[in-house]
Amino acid sequence: MTGKPSVQQELQRLTLFGTGAVGAGGLATLLAPVFAVAPSVLAQRLESLPSVLSEAFPEAGARRVVTLARLAGADIRIEPASARGSGPRHDLGLVISDPAQLPRIRAWLHWCLGWSDRSVNEALEAPDGILLRSVGSDLLETLNRRMGNIRGVKLVAFTPESESYDLFACNPDPMQEVAFGAVAASLGLQPCGLTGARAAGLNHATARWLDQRVGGQGFVVIARALQRFDLVLTKLRGATPAEAADFLATRGRLPLDVLRRLPRHLPLVIETGLPRVRAEEFSTDYAAIGLMIRMICANTIRPQQALTVGDRHGGGGVA
Repeated sequence: MTGKPSVQQELQRLTLFGTGAVGAGGLATLLAPVFAVAPSVLAQRLESLPSVLSEAFPEAGARRVVTLARLAGADIRIEPASARGSGPRHDLGLVISDPAQLPRIRAWLHWCLGWSDRSVNEALEAPDGILLRSVGSDLLETLNRRMGNIRGVKLVAFTPESESYDLFACNPDPMQEVAFGAVAASLGLQPCGLTGARAAGLNHATARWLDQRVGGQGFVVIARALQRFDLVLTKLRGATPAEAADFLATRGRLPLDVLRRLPRHLPLVIETGLPRVRAEEFSTDYAAIGLMIRMICANTIRPQQALTVGDRHGGGGVA
């Protein structure tokens, strides 16, 4: 079973031009274990040729598919996914704003990339939001086209070398905190009081080094292009409960019975899934009218556990 591709793996595009004497059914039975799908699912894809079995399959699994297919007499082509398209390479992230679309997103990842259930789960649950690395323009265009009109999900491409990154905590244990503290002190890393980042404004080289050193050990490095934030109202400063309730009512996101008893419901999530720049702007605007806000990085909450505005109270850390 193939795991989510790592940055070191060369991704391959697999295109089938002929099934050989075994036919679609026989070839599907032979290859299904590599793709970790039912033979009937794979057989549907093989009925219309040529068929792209995967736009970006990890190399080890791709070589196995080619070997098995050619032994069965099938006509199959393998080529590096990175060979498609010129210009700068991009890292590609998946931003999900509507968890109800997860079944469609899973189906898209299965169909377009040929990934197993395990690979899909790893991609959707990764807090860094990265789906694929070093993607060329042709592959990027193909993935966007094949995604179609799935609402509540967006593919975000960025050039990693010119991107800024931040490091966030993901429930580190005491030993992980100590280890990170030593690293932060040695590098002079600075936190961000607004976003809650433990190390802010990292360049690509530093971000990659930190990811290798502490990533997955209670901390995660996230590109700013992929960061999404929830805004939590923590207290009122200068605004009366009635004024705050009247303003928030115009946003139309919170039930009136909650707004009428606002002080007893604090802290309270009032916005979810905002891009970084928009979250910073909203925080400033809310503070100007006496609503004090804390930003929480939503990437550290799994998409399957995403909640709507007003559902998650408190949230002193990340889930």
